Amino acid sequence: MFFADRWSYGLQAIVALGLLAACGDKESTTARQEDASRELALYESMFVKHANNPEPEARIAFLSGFSFLPPQGENWIEGPRKPEPDPNNYGLAHRLSFSKLLPQNDERGPHTVLANIFTMRVTRQNKELDPKEFIRFRMRVAMASDKVVKDSKVVSQKAELDDTLGYQCFRYDAVFENLGVVGFRGVPFKIDNHVMECIAPSRNFVVRMQYGQMTPPDVESIDITQEGEGFLKSLQFTSQ
Repeated sequence: MFFADRWSYGLQAIVALGLLAACGDKESTTARQEDASRELALYESMFVKHANNPEPEARIAFLSGFSFLPPQGENWIEGPRKPEPDPNNYGLAHRLSFSKLLPQNDERGPHTVLANIFTMRVTRQNKELDPKEFIRFRMRVAMASDKVVKDSKVVSQKAELDDTLGYQCFRYDAVFENLGVVGFRGVPFKIDNHVMECIAPSRNFVVRMQYGQMTPPDVESIDITQEGEGFLKSLQFTSQ
């Protein structure tokens, strides 16, 4: 899904800290405080100040061999760029996050918009597979994995192979009900998630571009379609 742990970061941690004074007994207050403190520490390690964000039309390039445009629009903050992953790591590696600052209602819970970039090295064995079949396999794994995420319920899933960027990709759109938001556990938050994952022409790695929005109950989502879709469709591989 839109990585449930990612939704625990950012504004959600700040909101959770703000709610501690209103919690019930001392034990539960202490537990929530410890949870919120951990989440806030993660937030501070992931996101940076407004300064040094890229110009809206400036492409961001990674040495791995790909580039993209940051999400366009107001109030986006770029997180720190992660170093190249360990060459022996063949799992999804988080490379960069963008968060959109939104008005918050502490009583209802965090309203969050994020965009993320991940990469994954392709094993020698998988390089020998037909790229289309490999991406089809990756698509099925993504859908199946989302069905077993803790404190999350799949509301809808739609996925298909996609070559509109000129590469072999899959497109995946899903809606989830998240019951694990820090400070609001058991309250159903809606997550609307959109993914484009593509394999490089070299077959050496894949890039996953992802954006989504989490809204508390009875809170209207904002329209981020243009910003999010422009982000997904900006992916370009720079190595063949």
